[in-house]
Amino acid sequence: GLGDPDIEHMLSRVARLHRDDIGVLVGFNEPMARRIIAGSDFTLMPSRFEPCGLTQMQAQRYGALPIAHATGGLVDTIEDGVTGFLFSELSYDGLMVACARAFDTFDDAEQIGCMRRAAMARRFTWAEPAVEYAQLYGRLTGSVVAVETTRTLVPALAAAEVGRSHVRARSRVAAEQALEVVPA
Repeated sequence: GLGDPDIEHMLSRVARLHRDDIGVLVGFNEPMARRIIAGSDFTLMPSRFEPCGLTQMQAQRYGALPIAHATGGLVDTIEDGVTGFLFSELSYDGLMVACARAFDTFDDAEQIGCMRRAAMARRFTWAEPAVEYAQLYGRLTGSVVAVETTRTLVPALAAAEVGRSHVRARSRVAAEQALEVVPA
Protein backbone atom coordinates (compact mmCIF):
# COMPACT_ATOMS: atom_id res chain seq x y z
CA GLY A 1 0.00 0.00 0.00
CA LEU A 2 0.96 3.63 0.00
CA GLY A 3 3.04 4.81 2.90
CA ASP A 4 5.85 7.19 3.73
CA PRO A 5 7.26 8.41 0.38
CA ASP A 6 10.84 8.47 1.73
CA ILE A 7 10.62 4.82 2.76
CA GLU A 8 9.00 3.88 -0.56
CA HIS A 9 11.85 5.56 -2.47
CA MET A 10 14.50 3.93 -0.27
CA LEU A 11 12.94 0.49 -0.77
CA SER A 12 12.67 1.05 -4.52
CA ARG A 13 16.38 2.00 -4.68
CA VAL A 14 17.36 -1.11 -2.71
CA ALA A 15 15.17 -3.28 -4.94
CA ARG A 16 16.86 -1.89 -8.06
CA LEU A 17 20.28 -2.73 -6.58
CA HIS A 18 19.19 -6.28 -5.64
CA ARG A 19 16.80 -7.25 -8.43
CA ASP A 20 17.29 -10.99 -7.87
CA ASP A 21 16.41 -10.84 -4.17
CA ILE A 22 14.00 -7.97 -3.53
CA GLY A 23 10.79 -6.86 -5.19
CA VAL A 24 8.86 -3.71 -4.32
CA LEU A 25 5.33 -2.99 -5.45
CA VAL A 26 3.96 0.39 -4.38
CA GLY A 27 0.18 0.60 -4.41
CA PHE A 28 -2.48 -1.99 -3.75
CA ASN A 29 -3.63 -4.78 -6.01
CA GLU A 30 -5.93 -7.34 -4.32
CA PRO A 31 -5.19 -10.34 -6.57
CA MET A 32 -1.45 -9.69 -6.31
CA ALA A 33 -1.70 -9.26 -2.52
CA ARG A 34 -3.41 -12.63 -2.18
CA ARG A 35 -0.78 -14.31 -4.36
CA ILE A 36 2.03 -12.78 -2.32
CA ILE A 37 0.47 -13.86 0.96
CA ALA A 38 -0.30 -17.35 -0.35
CA GLY A 39 3.32 -17.79 -1.44
CA SER A 40 4.83 -16.50 1.81
CA ASP A 41 6.05 -18.31 4.88
CA PHE A 42 5.46 -15.23 7.05
CA THR A 43 3.65 -11.90 6.75
CA LEU A 44 5.37 -8.93 8.39
CA MET A 45 3.01 -6.41 10.00
CA PRO A 46 4.95 -3.83 12.07
CA SER A 47 1.94 -1.49 12.27
CA ARG A 48 1.99 1.41 14.72
CA PHE A 49 -1.78 1.01 15.04
CA GLU A 50 -4.31 -1.31 13.46
CA PRO A 51 -8.00 -0.97 14.32
CA CYS A 52 -8.70 -4.40 12.82
CA GLY A 53 -7.24 -5.28 9.47
CA LEU A 54 -7.85 -8.22 7.21
CA THR A 55 -4.31 -9.02 6.12
CA GLN A 56 -3.39 -10.94 9.27
CA MET A 57 -6.57 -12.99 8.96
CA GLN A 58 -5.85 -13.77 5.31
CA ALA A 59 -2.24 -14.59 6.17
CA GLN A 60 -3.35 -17.07 8.83
CA ARG A 61 -5.83 -18.64 6.42
CA TYR A 62 -2.99 -19.25 3.94
CA GLY A 63 -0.55 -20.43 6.63
CA ALA A 64 1.70 -17.38 6.17
CA LEU A 65 2.15 -16.79 9.88
CA PRO A 66 1.96 -13.09 10.79
CA ILE A 67 4.84 -11.39 12.57
CA ALA A 68 3.07 -8.37 14.00
CA HIS A 69 3.32 -5.51 16.45
CA ALA A 70 1.00 -6.22 19.39
CA THR A 71 -1.55 -3.49 18.78
CA GLY A 72 -5.29 -3.14 18.15
CA GLY A 73 -6.94 -5.83 16.09
CA LEU A 74 -3.65 -7.64 15.55
CA VAL A 75 -3.61 -8.63 19.23
CA ASP A 76 -7.26 -9.67 18.96
CA THR A 77 -6.71 -11.97 15.98
CA ILE A 78 -3.18 -13.40 16.42
CA GLU A 79 -2.36 -15.81 19.23
CA ASP A 80 1.33 -15.34 19.96
CA GLY A 81 3.31 -18.54 19.45
CA VAL A 82 0.19 -20.38 18.24
CA THR A 83 -1.09 -18.64 15.08
CA GLY A 84 1.68 -16.06 14.63
CA PHE A 85 4.28 -13.97 16.41
CA LEU A 86 3.65 -10.73 18.29
CA PHE A 87 6.14 -8.17 19.57
CA SER A 88 5.30 -5.45 22.08
CA GLU A 89 8.16 -3.01 21.63
CA LEU A 90 7.75 -1.14 18.35
CA SER A 91 11.45 -0.89 17.61
CA TYR A 92 14.15 -2.48 15.51
CA ASP A 93 15.08 -4.76 18.42
CA GLY A 94 11.46 -5.77 19.07
CA LEU A 95 10.96 -6.62 15.41
CA MET A 96 14.24 -8.55 15.20
CA VAL A 97 13.41 -10.65 18.28
CA ALA A 98 10.03 -11.57 16.77
CA CYS A 99 11.64 -12.43 13.44
CA ALA A 100 14.26 -14.56 15.20
CA ARG A 101 11.46 -16.46 16.99
CA ALA A 102 9.71 -17.00 13.66
CA PHE A 103 12.90 -18.20 11.93
CA ASP A 104 13.72 -20.56 14.82
CA THR A 105 10.21 -21.96 14.53
CA PHE A 106 10.62 -22.32 10.76
CA ASP A 107 13.64 -24.57 11.40
CA ASP A 108 11.45 -26.93 13.47
CA ALA A 109 9.25 -28.66 10.88
CA GLU A 110 6.89 -30.12 13.48
CA GLN A 111 6.35 -26.82 15.29
CA ILE A 112 5.90 -24.73 12.13
CA GLY A 113 3.45 -27.31 10.77
CA CYS A 114 1.46 -27.27 14.01
CA MET A 115 1.32 -23.46 14.02
CA ARG A 116 0.28 -23.32 10.36
CA ARG A 117 -2.51 -25.84 10.95
CA ALA A 118 -3.72 -23.83 13.96
CA ALA A 119 -3.63 -20.58 11.98
CA MET A 120 -5.41 -22.09 8.97
CA ALA A 121 -8.10 -23.55 11.23
CA ARG A 122 -9.02 -20.12 12.66
CA ARG A 123 -12.50 -18.90 11.76
CA PHE A 124 -13.21 -15.21 11.71
CA THR A 125 -16.99 -15.17 11.38
CA TRP A 126 -19.63 -12.86 12.77
CA ALA A 127 -21.42 -15.60 14.69
CA GLU A 128 -19.86 -15.01 18.13
CA PRO A 129 -19.68 -11.18 17.91
CA ALA A 130 -23.32 -11.10 16.76
CA VAL A 131 -24.43 -13.09 19.79
CA GLU A 132 -22.39 -10.84 22.10
CA TYR A 133 -23.84 -7.73 20.43
CA ALA A 134 -27.39 -9.05 20.71
CA GLN A 135 -26.86 -9.84 24.40
CA LEU A 136 -25.44 -6.35 25.04
CA TYR A 137 -28.31 -4.77 23.08
CA GLY A 138 -30.79 -6.78 25.11
CA ARG A 139 -29.21 -5.70 28.41
CA LEU A 140 -29.15 -2.04 27.37
CA THR A 141 -32.71 -1.95 26.05
CA GLY A 142 -34.26 -4.40 28.48
CA SER A 143 -35.54 -6.58 25.64
CA VAL A 144 -34.81 -10.14 24.68
CA VAL A 145 -33.08 -10.68 21.36
CA ALA A 146 -32.77 -14.16 19.90
CA VAL A 147 -29.89 -14.76 17.54
CA GLU A 148 -29.80 -17.79 15.32
CA THR A 149 -26.79 -18.60 13.19
CA THR A 150 -28.17 -20.58 10.29
CA ARG A 151 -24.98 -21.02 8.29
CA THR A 152 -21.29 -20.31 8.68
CA LEU A 153 -19.19 -18.42 6.20
CA VAL A 154 -17.35 -20.47 3.59
CA PRO A 155 -13.66 -20.74 4.57
CA ALA A 156 -11.26 -18.98 2.22
CA LEU A 157 -9.18 -22.14 1.95
CA ALA A 158 -12.01 -23.79 0.06
CA ALA A 159 -11.20 -21.44 -2.83
CA ALA A 160 -8.49 -23.81 -3.96
CA GLU A 161 -10.94 -26.69 -4.06
CA VAL A 162 -14.08 -25.20 -5.58
CA GLY A 163 -12.92 -22.16 -7.51
CA ARG A 164 -12.50 -18.57 -6.39
CA SER A 165 -15.62 -17.02 -8.01
CA HIS A 166 -17.85 -19.85 -6.76
CA VAL A 167 -16.61 -19.33 -3.20
CA ARG A 168 -17.11 -15.58 -3.43
CA ALA A 169 -20.71 -16.08 -4.54
CA ARG A 170 -21.34 -18.69 -1.84
CA SER A 171 -19.65 -16.49 0.79
CA ARG A 172 -21.83 -13.51 -0.10
CA VAL A 173 -24.99 -15.61 0.15
CA ALA A 174 -23.77 -17.24 3.37
CA ALA A 175 -22.95 -13.85 4.87
CA GLU A 176 -26.41 -12.56 4.04
CA GLN A 177 -28.05 -15.68 5.50
CA ALA A 178 -25.66 -16.34 8.41
CA LEU A 179 -27.55 -14.30 10.94
CA GLU A 180 -31.16 -13.82 11.73
CA VAL A 181 -31.91 -11.42 14.62
CA VAL A 182 -35.42 -11.76 15.90
CA PRO A 183 -36.64 -9.19 18.48
CA ALA A 184 -38.79 -10.71 21.19
